[in-house]
Amino acid sequence: IGTVAQEALAGLPGSEADAAILALFDNPATCPVAISLANQRRLTSAMPSLMKLAKDAKMFSVLERVFS
Repeated sequence: IGTVAQEALAGLPGSEADAAILALFDNPATCPVAISLANQRRLTSAMPSLMKLAKDAKMFSVLERVFS
């Protein structure tokens, strides 16, 4: 997902944008983008996905970079 698309998705209001971000967690290639967008939007509904990713060593480093 490109930078412009990420910026647009981060700025869109509503539950449909939230759902689109949550769907990005399903694909390992877009997980880093999902993490970043969830953080930007303070998307509490992403917590279950974030907790699951925290158990994965590779994704944990991505989480660490976004939240540090």
